[in-house]
Amino acid sequence: MKKIISLVLTISIISSALCLSAYATNTSESGSSPVWTIESFPSGEEYLYNEISGEIIAKAFCFDETGNLIELDLQEYLLTKNSPSYTLDSSNLSGPPLFSTATVGTNPDDLLRRDTWAYEYRETRTYVTSGDPIKVSADLKGPGTISHLNSISIGHTFGGDVSFTTTIKNAIQFGASFVWNISATTETSNTYAVDVPAGRTGYVQFTPRFNVTVGDLYYVYTAPFASEETYLGEVWGSSPRMLDNGFADGTYELIYV
Repeated sequence: MKKIISLVLTISIISSALCLSAYATNTSESGSSPVWTIESFPSGEEYLYNEISGEIIAKAFCFDETGNLIELDLQEYLLTKNSPSYTLDSSNLSGPPLFSTATVGTNPDDLLRRDTWAYEYRETRTYVTSGDPIKVSADLKGPGTISHLNSISIGHTFGGDVSFTTTIKNAIQFGASFVWNISATTETSNTYAVDVPAGRTGYVQFTPRFNVTVGDLYYVYTAPFASEETYLGEVWGSSPRMLDNGFADGTYELIYV
């Protein structure tokens, strides 16, 4: 099988806990067998190897909350790659389920009735997950240096066995126990250089992280002296995580092809 080599630029190593400490591994969300292993080059340098795709990650890095580039420890990064989702530290979930209501309509003409129809979202759990890698630089044939990353926008998404409307999306968004970001953009200010050696063609890819809320959706009818609710099913919404510096949270890799 052809091996695809994925390298990232060399920087001063700072503890990867600055990028990964917010997460606790949650293998119950992924439910899949590990596909990444840690191996060593003949030189003794460790790298991560994907047994399915043949991809090799020699190093991984991300930006911290202040915009500094942080090299990740490969042993910790291995856990990240094999467990794509992580539990959120949400003390709110230890009590009754959170919920939000998005009103569909009312009957204002009859002051005695004031009937209301609304969607109600009740959050049951949250976790953090990694999205699909996104190419953020042009291909570069070595020898050469990648000195610019393209800015891309990452948006929120929703899923479940319902026909999503703006009202339903609002109910999920407002009912999440974390701060909801509709979109986030990637970092572009390069204070570093990514070298591609002779004989290689490379590009940089970014893997975003998302906060995910999962819960139950109800259609609720309320009248002055009665109410009725209909369970519509389990739904979820994902929101791109954002660093304090305003850029999207995630990891970067330089892929050789």
